[in-house]
Amino acid sequence: MKNGDTDDLCCCEYYDLSNERNHILACLCNCVDLDEAVDNLVKGKKVSDQNKAGLTNTMRDRLRVPWIGGAIQVSFDSLLPVIILPLVFLVSSLSLWWTAFSFTTIGVFILLISNFFVRTIPKTKFFFVWTVTSIVLLYFIFEFVVIPFLEILVEENIALSVLIFGFIMCLYLMKLRANQLIAALDDESQLSFNGKSIEGFYACKICDCKIPDKDHHCVWFDCCISRHNHCLFLLSLFFAIAALLYSSNLTLTSVCHPYEFFKTILLPDDCSDIRLVLCLSGLQHTDSDTSMADIDAANVLDFSRDPIKRLGQAPIVIQVMPGT
Repeated sequence: MKNGDTDDLCCCEYYDLSNERNHILACLCNCVDLDEAVDNLVKGKKVSDQNKAGLTNTMRDRLRVPWIGGAIQVSFDSLLPVIILPLVFLVSSLSLWWTAFSFTTIGVFILLISNFFVRTIPKTKFFFVWTVTSIVLLYFIFEFVVIPFLEILVEENIALSVLIFGFIMCLYLMKLRANQLIAALDDESQLSFNGKSIEGFYACKICDCKIPDKDHHCVWFDCCISRHNHCLFLLSLFFAIAALLYSSNLTLTSVCHPYEFFKTILLPDDCSDIRLVLCLSGLQHTDSDTSMADIDAANVLDFSRDPIKRLGQAPIVIQVMPGT
């Protein structure tokens, strides 16, 4: 069987969805869904959602890298941000026009790809990996491109790192609480307290679970936002917005000629002498991330002010997060 034959696999072989031995060089061979999709496109017919889902699952199964003991699977939806974002930064750094074009195109791409993934891969990690990749790239540009200008103080660098660390910690705790809540609700006995049914449960198609007092599912953080973690969600957005705005100010005052706004607070004055367009690309990406974080924060603040959604769900909190 599969488990017994694993040791016989070469580094490029694997077992596919049909539990049959396959090779990564044959990834484009014998794909029924691909044949049907191409045939429908040639005939001018619409490609069905079932065919799209089958093609997506086949691509996810066949996208692998050679490894000891057999080729390991790599989720292509999680791999896309790692490839796309660096390319966007490189293309946008060519000129100002390429910058405007790339960041306009990326907005349209996000809308199209989100619609596709929601219908074909509801549990996709694309958006979460996009968030992580954006953080890593922006921090990399700041540390290895902006810092060499020798305009950033050590205290400023530490302050920015603390803000980013605060965001990461809040994000980790927020996802931890969401996962603990889902794990606790897997047992149907958690849906009642003292023999009484608890109201206010909302089904989440992505988590495949009913979440108490659910607000929405944040695809960028890959977890459900409810009363049990929306404070951490707001804190993570606060740290993210603060870090993005602070890094934007530090970058602009480093690559542009700054002026003193108030005591030690500097603002950019003349950026006509800027030579590093990669910094400008990072700043535009930072601005778009900040806008998205502002929208999420406004939505959750509106949710937290709704008295109906703040009905007592304390028993669940006590069971899921003891000591909080």
